[in-house]
Amino acid sequence: MAQEKHTFTYLDEYLIREYFDLKLSKEHLHPTYPMKLKVRTKEIVIQAETKGDKRTIHVENDTDESLLKKLRELDDTIKENQLEIFVVYGRGNNGSERDELEELLEKWNCKPIYLDKQKNGGATLIEKLESNINSREVGIVLATPDDIGYHDSVEGRINPKYRLRQNVLLELGWLIGKFGRQNIILLQRNHRDYPIEIASDIYGVVYVDFKDSVNEIQTKQALAKELFPILVGKDSHLKGNKYLVIGD
Repeated sequence: MAQEKHTFTYLDEYLIREYFDLKLSKEHLHPTYPMKLKVRTKEIVIQAETKGDKRTIHVENDTDESLLKKLRELDDTIKENQLEIFVVYGRGNNGSERDELEELLEKWNCKPIYLDKQKNGGATLIEKLESNINSREVGIVLATPDDIGYHDSVEGRINPKYRLRQNVLLELGWLIGKFGRQNIILLQRNHRDYPIEIASDIYGVVYVDFKDSVNEIQTKQALAKELFPILVGKDSHLKGNKYLVIGD
């Protein structure tokens, strides 16, 4: 069974905001800079091996049993305290961008919430949307060129524009009203062959662009830079938990 190598950042609760405000956009966003687990003055790298449902962690450069116990507790905390992010998406590329985003968020200990994967419970679509948005605080809208539209004029018919699906626009507006634009990120496919026309009314929402894949290095760095401070600011997620863990 292949081993998984994980690196973590350990910070006391009162240091989290200061630490990320000062350093996140610099050294910790460099693609070759690994995240480290800092326990007091030590930097620790662990090995995590998974076989079926059993997960074992090993410390490479420290044999202190009390520290190993803390690491096991941290590993359990990670699993139990995923940060939920409401994700809106359209048709985009047969869902490949959505799958890439889901994989990336899970590496960062976040749980993507999709409306179509939540139970209906006899509710209408609007009631289901309202219920699921009300129980979350952060949203990512995956903006892909799914539809084509144009102004009803000769010039408009000659120059049609790529646009978001109408349902995506509706849910984006709902998120802005519920979360506030400061807690929403528009992850937009910005390819020169498929330029998207975005409604001017939503200017002010944070944009992160990608060309062909969400896994592009610049896209991951930009998304991390915008997303992590939002999550750190959500005290309800961090209450009672001294660990904020993010992947590379």
